[in-house]
Amino acid sequence: MSGAGNERLSGLDRLGMVISSACLVHCLALPLLTALLPFLSTTLPGDEWTHKALLGMALPVTGLALLRGWQRHRSAAPAIAGAIGLGIVATALFVETELVESALTVTGGLIVVWAHLRNWRVRHG
Repeated sequence: MSGAGNERLSGLDRLGMVISSACLVHCLALPLLTALLPFLSTTLPGDEWTHKALLGMALPVTGLALLRGWQRHRSAAPAIAGAIGLGIVATALFVETELVESALTVTGGLIVVWAHLRNWRVRHG
């Protein structure tokens, strides 16, 4: 890549951020929407299924994006942060308290978004 192309986020970093953002929206907005509009709770996919599906997409996308980034810039910080963030999101699957599960998922998701941004900045900094 050359010129303005270097300034753009890679497709994998962008996709990883979208998936992490979907996790954040799911954890923050869904409980509010179901409280305000109870009929949604019967029509939306269950939390357990959605969380697993989003994590299942995030693991390979984030892993590949951060691996490619490391191969180019040799900075381990984005990969370590991404692994920690994904680990926190995965840990949330085993928590029985909804508030703690949401807190872990939001925290892990934000760390993953940061890892993708850092991956891009290190590559183009």
